[in-house]
Amino acid sequence: MSNSPKKRPPRLSIEPELPLSMSHNLSIIEGTPLIISGKEVINNVDLLQSLKVSNIINCCAPRPGHSNFTYLHLDLLDEVSYDIRPSFPSSRSFISSSPSNILIHCNAGMSRSVTVALDWLMSSKGMTLFQAFKTVKGCRPQASPNIGFMESLNDGSLNMEVYRKDRFASIEELRLPSNEDEKEMEEDDHEVKGEGKI
Repeated sequence: MSNSPKKRPPRLSIEPELPLSMSHNLSIIEGTPLIISGKEVINNVDLLQSLKVSNIINCCAPRPGHSNFTYLHLDLLDEVSYDIRPSFPSSRSFISSSPSNILIHCNAGMSRSVTVALDWLMSSKGMTLFQAFKTVKGCRPQASPNIGFMESLNDGSLNMEVYRKDRFASIEELRLPSNEDEKEMEEDDHEVKGEGKI
């Protein structure tokens, strides 16, 4: 018997069987098993099953769940002084062991759940904070962890001075000059694909 981890098939784009609307307040992080939401969708079992969700990370106070899903209750406080880092090992392990997609939710889907997703993208996908935040903001524009949470993830790739002043700054405003090489590479990729510069 091998001790090597089980290989799962790569994640595909999710085509939910039910139509999504703004009232669902959820965002699918393409190419990953992650779905971020506020509390609005947690009781919509049909929607979650259509999105092939098997596991749910609840970043708020524990709530009764449904037998259809496996839960990790983190009970995180959305406060600048709260140390969120002790929750990272359990959330990473929970996500990695999930057989299907994972819903990560907090009250609004802006701070706690986004921070857990950012940590997983950084630790599991090798992304910098800037890359992870750009990925999440690309599908969830309201993503805006509190400054304490962002400081706990800070790897020097995001302009924290700008973020401290404006949690809702655009991703381009948060780009450091050292990330300009990455920006040029992205623009070159768009030109090669025939997309041209905007």
